[in-house]
Amino acid sequence: MSKRLTEDDLRKLLAKARRLNADLKKHRRDIDRLPDDERKVGKLLEQYGLFGLLKNGLRLVGQFYRTSGGELLFFREKDHQLYSIEEKRFERYLTWLTDSPREVKSEWLPQLAAGVQEEAPEVTTHFLAYNDSPDLNVIAINTFDGYMMRRERERQWEQITNGTGGVLFRTPPDFLTPWHPDFEHGGTGKDLEWLCYLGHFSDDGPLSVDDQQRLLRAWILHLFVPEINPVHPIPLQEGVTGSGKTVSGECIGRWLTGPEFEVVGLPSGNTAKAEETLTLAIYKRPLVVIDNVDSPTPWLEDFLCRAATGVRMSRRRLYTNDDEVHFTPRAGIIITSRDPHFRREDVARRILPIRFKEIPPEDRRTETDIREEVNARRGRIWADVLAALARIQDTWPTHRGTLKSSHSLADFAVFGALVAVSHPEHNDPEEWEMLMGRLEQAQHRFTTEEDPLAELLEAALEQSKGTLHQQPVSDLFRDLRDLAQIRGWPWPYKDTRTLTRELKGKKQTLEQALDVRIVLSNNHRGGVYHVSITKNPDGPYGPNRG
Repeated sequence: MSKRLTEDDLRKLLAKARRLNADLKKHRRDIDRLPDDERKVGKLLEQYGLFGLLKNGLRLVGQFYRTSGGELLFFREKDHQLYSIEEKRFERYLTWLTDSPREVKSEWLPQLAAGVQEEAPEVTTHFLAYNDSPDLNVIAINTFDGYMMRRERERQWEQITNGTGGVLFRTPPDFLTPWHPDFEHGGTGKDLEWLCYLGHFSDDGPLSVDDQQRLLRAWILHLFVPEINPVHPIPLQEGVTGSGKTVSGECIGRWLTGPEFEVVGLPSGNTAKAEETLTLAIYKRPLVVIDNVDSPTPWLEDFLCRAATGVRMSRRRLYTNDDEVHFTPRAGIIITSRDPHFRREDVARRILPIRFKEIPPEDRRTETDIREEVNARRGRIWADVLAALARIQDTWPTHRGTLKSSHSLADFAVFGALVAVSHPEHNDPEEWEMLMGRLEQAQHRFTTEEDPLAELLEAALEQSKGTLHQQPVSDLFRDLRDLAQIRGWPWPYKDTRTLTRELKGKKQTLEQALDVRIVLSNNHRGGVYHVSITKNPDGPYGPNRG
């Protein structure tokens, strides 16, 4: 078969082979007595069979690959797209080539899958972004149309075809709309700033409005630098109905993936099915916004921890019962909630608590207007993102190794400091480090918001003007129990020993959440622990928190 075969040639060849194959079976004609043009096709049929013609023809118009996780792929030269051979888009492509939908689905796809699994070369694929290494010499971003925007350090962004230099981006679902940066009108940072300022943020916690906007901007940029951001924190956009938290998440998704973007609800049903649905979503999309996560969901906390830390996940291969495909989650996840119930400490360390307040009537805009503005700004926002990434890429060699953080989100904290030093205005890494301190306080406060001990201690400190002087824990036990009875709050502690264990186990979390210093004696005084709790009037991270 000719190496110069085009897809149109292949379609004609397969159509002729299909007709000839049926004719030969029906009339048992001798191939050598066929006309010249039919004889060549007949010889190919005799040598390869109809499926063999298809398989060898595909190798002339594309390339089969497999991944270490078990994905089976076909790279189509014509449109530079990398198709999963188990999904509908590739099935439609084969049907278009062969005009044989029944054979494609029932016979040829399973045979192709078996061959690819055994014979195809193994490759690493990417979905949203590619970095050549932690050095960030090269950054490339999928434009969702068979092309990528690629940049080498100190050079300009260029648009090149998918597959160039062996960099292969997976073909996204149909609802992802290609994008192109508008460098002529964008690149100033103003449109990305507009996107991050869409939320009506609340300043009723440790994080100021400016803090939350800067966290959101750093989070958006971190999606494109996976080599130095293996951990993906999860913005939790919390607020009452009418605060714009869902619209904010949707607008980020609309910019990233196009006007077809939709938020998703938390899957219902049994745990296995619900997890499978969410796993498939973060496999197929660069961003998933899970809306109105308000009901207690026991499996969600473990799922969020796995997704945030980049633990390898598995999903069921389509059309099979027990065959699995493995992948490392790279999708961004945003959660919106009016009343979150996933306050486990290890979850809280992985979230960015973004708080929203109700939008005043005079500031309200229709969702249609906001969506249309995002659509209009999309190319300019992409230009801003690419400009920011270029500064980050160029700045990284100078500051790599000098930017450190003690925060549990160490990679994100270092990246945020890198964003800061590369920003034309907010370029103070120490200011970012203070912000990360306030983030830690906000995370601890989130953990304790439904904790009766935190609420009781807050109330007791308020009554005592910020200081609970050193006293036996038994006295504190009695005072807090009485306060709980007066206010009608729950009192879950059976005795002094139980309260002592809680104070010891939650000491750091309570100190951060309540902005206090807790001193709990290390040795007994007559068999009784003593405790003092003092409110810090200035806050642990200085008075200038914004």
